[in-house]
Amino acid sequence: MPKDKKVKSERLKMPELCLEKNFTGKLIAFEGIRGAGKTTQMRLLDVYLQNLGAATYITSKESSKLVSKLIKKAKAEQALDPISYNLAFAADMIDRIERDLLPSLNAGLIVFSERYVLDLIAHGAVRGCPVDWLKKIYEFAPKPDITIYIDIDPRLAMKRLQNSDIELDYYTSGRDFTGIKNTSESFLVYQSRIRDFFKENKDENVIEIDGSMPIPKQQILIRKAIEGIIEDYLSLS
Repeated sequence: MPKDKKVKSERLKMPELCLEKNFTGKLIAFEGIRGAGKTTQMRLLDVYLQNLGAATYITSKESSKLVSKLIKKAKAEQALDPISYNLAFAADMIDRIERDLLPSLNAGLIVFSERYVLDLIAHGAVRGCPVDWLKKIYEFAPKPDITIYIDIDPRLAMKRLQNSDIELDYYTSGRDFTGIKNTSESFLVYQSRIRDFFKENKDENVIEIDGSMPIPKQQILIRKAIEGIIEDYLSLS
């Protein structure tokens, strides 16, 4: 039995090794509520940096080859409570970090992560999970060199999503915990709480961009925000 306990303990500590690595690559996270425009700005920046000669890699929430299908199935069946919801996405992140993110950073790539740790903690916190517990779950994750937070009014975000024919499902609308049956009303309450969490918990490493501005202007500000990081990266390439 002691031997089994030791093995279990070592396995639980393994992800912490991520924090001890010195990466040659850079990690840029994009955060914001649904419909903020994260994907658009990330892709524009990706093309821009590739044109500068940088090698890049993109990863996003719920894209693990190991567990993403299981998460989608559980969401479709409305089978996730707040605890299992967060543990499922923690498994998704662990797999993506070990399979994709760490190898890319070690290979010297600029890695873009759409919806990273701040997003996961925010979605867990508004569902009633203790923030300290959530931070403990994700402490293994490498810290971004910079986080781009695109801020937008949830009403504008919902309008964008409706115009793009993106369906607001059970979890996207927050109906799993708000107690509001109307999908649109629940979405606004849910995303407003997420937005409040982002604003209250961002640190000095988070750059806020007004997501209601024209797309080109947002991109200009984002490029300016990462100038130092990119200059450092290119000087070592």
